[in-house]
Amino acid sequence: MVASLLLLAAGLVAGVAWYFSGIALAVDRGGAPPVGLSAGVDDAGRPDGTVVLPDTPGMAVEGLHGIRWQDEDGSGWGITGDVLSRADGRVVREWEDRSGTLPRAGANGQVDQDVFLGDPGVVGMEFAEVTLEGELGELAAYRVPAPLRPDEQQRAAQGTWIVFAHGRGGQREEANRYLPLWHELGFEVLVPQYRNDAGAPQDPSGRYGLGATEWRDLDTAVGYALDNGAEQVVLAGWSMGGAIQLQVLDRSEHADAVVGLVLDAPVVDWRDTLEHQGDLAGLPRWVTSLAMRFVELRGDLDLDELDFASREDAAVVVDVPVYLVHSDDDAFVPNGPSRTLADYLGPERATTRFEGPGDHTREWNVDPEGYDEDMRAWLSEELLDAS
Repeated sequence: MVASLLLLAAGLVAGVAWYFSGIALAVDRGGAPPVGLSAGVDDAGRPDGTVVLPDTPGMAVEGLHGIRWQDEDGSGWGITGDVLSRADGRVVREWEDRSGTLPRAGANGQVDQDVFLGDPGVVGMEFAEVTLEGELGELAAYRVPAPLRPDEQQRAAQGTWIVFAHGRGGQREEANRYLPLWHELGFEVLVPQYRNDAGAPQDPSGRYGLGATEWRDLDTAVGYALDNGAEQVVLAGWSMGGAIQLQVLDRSEHADAVVGLVLDAPVVDWRDTLEHQGDLAGLPRWVTSLAMRFVELRGDLDLDELDFASREDAAVVVDVPVYLVHSDDDAFVPNGPSRTLADYLGPERATTRFEGPGDHTREWNVDPEGYDEDMRAWLSEELLDAS
């Protein structure tokens, strides 16, 4: 009887760990859950430039956010601003229509930290959709050209492309917030898909590789840049995109062409991130440890190779100037490993922005002007003034 109970308990524990490992590797493009929303109105019943949201988790998070909405008559998107009031189960925020007019009632929407929803045209950028020949098939990419008539400072960026990797389950529109600044400084930008994106080739495993497989698609993008006029590249990545770009630096034959690295809330150590997610789910650490072993087995991964907070050669691999943004307020991917990596690199190589505020990948949302000012200074000092 006791033996049977022990076997049952062991089976239950293994089942929980197996389930958690599946979540860690699962391809998920669902985005935020939909919520009901409506346009705010004044006393005369006219739209008053606000949006009314339910007071549920995430609806009152400060900073700029985008909202895709749809109702029975159509769809559109817009941008929320400051929280103006919060009472009686409702959150009222500033609102700006960008596509379509937000209905007064009956709409559902998804709040998105990406803010600018769509292709680079939504932030005023000229662009071309190009095709990359990836390991698994064709990958679409936005190519945003450098200024046609560069001024003196912009000429210093000629021949340098920025290649951006979006985060897990995200879309290329994550890059839109950066494009005006990068273009203004004179850089050409390439924003590619990678495996398991919507419309891109799917990995035969049906799973994410946490950067260990996706890096090959970003390496293809770097190769495209070098074949089409780039003399050197800056790698930029958001969340899991940061983990991907670290793998490009580590494994790519093009790594010698990389002259800078921009990381926004990167996953520097998957063990730390998964332990945190296990804690949030209420799992004992030893169950999470078993789940991580299952992650390695199911994904054919070595999490130690993806851990740039513990690898002895981290400072050798990351041998370029780094701009590292990762808020102390990040409750999804804690920034401890990012701080450790910055300590390895030292202030002469790593320029950091840790103090927050801002939850995961929302540092720009809460302080776009300060964020852009800091990145402008770093790019100018490390790449433009030095060239």
